[in-house]
Amino acid sequence: MSKVTIYDIAKVANCSTATVSLALSGNERIRLETRQRILDIADQLGYTPSYIAQSLSKRNTNTLGLIVPNISNPVFSQMVSGIETYANSKGYNVIFGLSDSIREKELFYLDMLQSKRVDGLIILPTFMDMLEEKLNAQDSFKSSIVLCGSSGASTGIDISYAKCDNRIGGYLAVKHLIDTGRKRIGCIFPISDEQQCHSRKAGHMDALKEYNIEYNESLVKLCATDDSSIFLATKQLLEKEHPDAIFCLSDYSTISVMRAIYSLGLRIPEDISVIGYDNIPVASYLPTTLSTIDTRSMEVGQKAAELLIQKITNPDTPVQQITLKPELIVRESTSL
Repeated sequence: MSKVTIYDIAKVANCSTATVSLALSGNERIRLETRQRILDIADQLGYTPSYIAQSLSKRNTNTLGLIVPNISNPVFSQMVSGIETYANSKGYNVIFGLSDSIREKELFYLDMLQSKRVDGLIILPTFMDMLEEKLNAQDSFKSSIVLCGSSGASTGIDISYAKCDNRIGGYLAVKHLIDTGRKRIGCIFPISDEQQCHSRKAGHMDALKEYNIEYNESLVKLCATDDSSIFLATKQLLEKEHPDAIFCLSDYSTISVMRAIYSLGLRIPEDISVIGYDNIPVASYLPTTLSTIDTRSMEVGQKAAELLIQKITNPDTPVQQITLKPELIVRESTSL
């Protein structure tokens, strides 16, 4: 079915397209009764306005859309805080949808926010393959989107983004474990989509190669993102493979990883070292403080908002891609 346009609405309403356009924008030059009748017809026909067209016609709303996997993970909360802080400082409001790392919900919010009168979208994507399909189907959509925390490189999307270099981060984490004498390094990767761990896993393998340590697939456990799955995956890894260190995909997941280690009577770091990723605030307050990789999450969010607002105020701005360097933070969980 073809997309409903203002021409279709005007035909049913028996009026001009100019009248329809003014009515849909809430212009008081159109009588209230006429505006309401046109809005009712638009709703009946399933009309969805394009914020891209509105932006091109300079009818900006100073509102940004934001799609986030969740806000329970502090790293996402920090990115959102960075986005909102910068956007507000430039006179923009932010509305967002939580996808809960569910493919259907991420697609729903992508479509829903696209149909709203927002000037552009910032996406913390979970399902890059779905986003690639969406962008390829509507190429102009890319001009009003910035990715946050991901580059889309795995899908070949040429799009603006702000992120931290996760491959270097994975390398720094595993190199640190090797430098402290660990050789049998396990990985716990709680993910919704395998692309989420691709770059950090590549960095892990870079470090192993540098030290001539053979990569062992059995030491890498992929699991669901809930606490119970992380706990069980860690216990299975410990009982079957006996690693002397664990690299976690995120600080958030290390809480369940540490609980599994302690449940088996093992000590951190004496029996097994643990390093996380993201440097969330709680990492420095755990009973055994957590070594981690600082991914500068708030700054990444600020940069993403800056890129999007630049594109909104100057549509001719070329694609810009910002990659920040991560930093190793050493604490008790890897210090013998």
